[in-house]
Amino acid sequence: MASRPLVNGEPSNFAVANQIRDLMGVTIPNVFARTRSIGGGTLEEHWNAGTGTDSRGNTTARNEIENGNYDLIIFQGRYDIHQSKANEDRFADYADLFANLANQNNSNVVFYGLWATDSQISSSNGDTFGPVAHEIYRSAAVRNNTSYAPNGMAYGELYKLASQSMSDSAIEDKYTADSVHPNIPLAYMAANVVYATIFGEQPPGLGEYRPASLNDNDG
Repeated sequence: MASRPLVNGEPSNFAVANQIRDLMGVTIPNVFARTRSIGGGTLEEHWNAGTGTDSRGNTTARNEIENGNYDLIIFQGRYDIHQSKANEDRFADYADLFANLANQNNSNVVFYGLWATDSQISSSNGDTFGPVAHEIYRSAAVRNNTSYAPNGMAYGELYKLASQSMSDSAIEDKYTADSVHPNIPLAYMAANVVYATIFGEQPPGLGEYRPASLNDNDG
């Protein structure tokens, strides 16, 4: 999952993964969640890390899937998924391998769609990333009979809505920390999209869960 958003200039505990866990916790008591990430890594790198531990002594993603007894696993590809046919094929191959491994271990799967970077979206030129990535993730979900959280499409809609009253630079400063990683409002959007994907219903409102610094209008 993406790196932690900032609150008053400091990394917060309200990253997308934590917000997903906390939103689910409104509905399901005692939610346990664990994140396995490789900075800038691909699903191929996670797969090739094997079934033991990594260089830091942490169990690998495959180890967690095989031994963690998880009800649900969320897989995220890398931002360059659409930049070449080789990247797209690599994602497809390893998405299928991981989805099959999860299925063998009785875990449900959600593919986590990414959103456009600041250079890939604007009020004048639209979104050059979201629809393309959407089809790649959607196809993986269809192939593997799993679910897909369309965060990229949701951000495209949010961007269009925000552009009615804000400049592109203001939108990007508000929602992204470094052109792509989310500030808290965008992380909140993604957590809600994932929640709705998992449960097929409206997520809990701000009265039940609210990350720090999120005001009513943004929420």
